[in-house]
Amino acid sequence: MKKQYPANLLKAIRLNEICGAAIDYGALTADQQGGLTNLLARLTERERFVLDKYYCEGISMKALADQYQVNQNRIRQIIRHAVKKCQVQELLFYVAVGLETRTKALTEQAAQAEHLYCQRYGVAGESHLYCREVGALDLPSKVLCTLERAGTRQIRELVILSQYEDGLRKIRMLGSTSEAQIVAHLQSTGLLPSRYEKIAGSPCCMKPDRELAAFCNLNQFYIN
Repeated sequence: MKKQYPANLLKAIRLNEICGAAIDYGALTADQQGGLTNLLARLTERERFVLDKYYCEGISMKALADQYQVNQNRIRQIIRHAVKKCQVQELLFYVAVGLETRTKALTEQAAQAEHLYCQRYGVAGESHLYCREVGALDLPSKVLCTLERAGTRQIRELVILSQYEDGLRKIRMLGSTSEAQIVAHLQSTGLLPSRYEKIAGSPCCMKPDRELAAFCNLNQFYIN
């Protein structure tokens, strides 16, 4: 018997295999459904549309191709690419565990890790440089303007992004020289260790994952 949505989609994504779980795809809780909605929100509108037609409405690739006057291989490519984009372990855990449940747990863990960071790095009170806006750093005006255009306003955000290989450099128009200047200023003010290894890749799009990993990394390389 053909699996119904969302079981057929989750099977294609391989949720259980990637997360090491044993979820009954046909009996998701409301919280797990929320995780699935969050996952699909990362796709483009076209990708969501095609997945909905194929997996939810059960329209064949050929019928979709005929209806929208495109090659069937193009529909297949869109589906394959969209499914691959969904196979991100950090996001799939929000489906397996549940969106609210996982968000709450990781937010609490991130807060504890940040509290330890603040203790170790001497961050005391909201008046501390760590809590202020990026303009408080003695950075070139060009760098400050770039950060402002990108919506990166707090020094705290720079501390977090600095922990990833593709963190600061993901900010549009921020080059390697500017990245080095930011890191050097954060180190000189005692907000970053003098030496540390960056987390590979880009920060997770989910705030709790992104912040927890960053503060754990900072605490790992703290030297008293």
